[in-house]
Amino acid sequence: DEYEHPGYASEISMKCRMAEVLLALLRDSRGFSQELVPANETSACIYRALIHIRQHFKEDLGEQALAKQYGISYSYFSRQFKQVTGMSFRQYLNSLRIHYAEQLLLTSRKSITEIAGECGYNNISYFISIYKHLKGETPKKTLQNASVGRSK
Repeated sequence: DEYEHPGYASEISMKCRMAEVLLALLRDSRGFSQELVPANETSACIYRALIHIRQHFKEDLGEQALAKQYGISYSYFSRQFKQVTGMSFRQYLNSLRIHYAEQLLLTSRKSITEIAGECGYNNISYFISIYKHLKGETPKKTLQNASVGRSK
């Protein structure tokens, strides 16, 4: 809901949820138990998919291909993914990509088009649209605000 209707602190809320998922993944890899850690094989597949997505988010990823890779039907994978992350596959992927894009905008001298491509977006208009939806401003505005902040 916060992804679809961003409001006050919605970005922080989404980041907190992603941090919870990441913490569960880290604890799971160390043998700790926690309620977020999957109790069944299907949930374990979703967590493995999350690791795969985080490692390959710059590439062309498809939810159907991931579901097939983990031996789960697409619709079941989709429902389980949303239950675990609180976001749809596309929302989660876009969130990762846009967060990375923002880091690149603020730390590199690459063009917006180069950054879009590096983050997995082949269509610059779509990239700008998603960026604006999630960040509340265009990538160009982010650059302008960063340069104003540096000059002060």
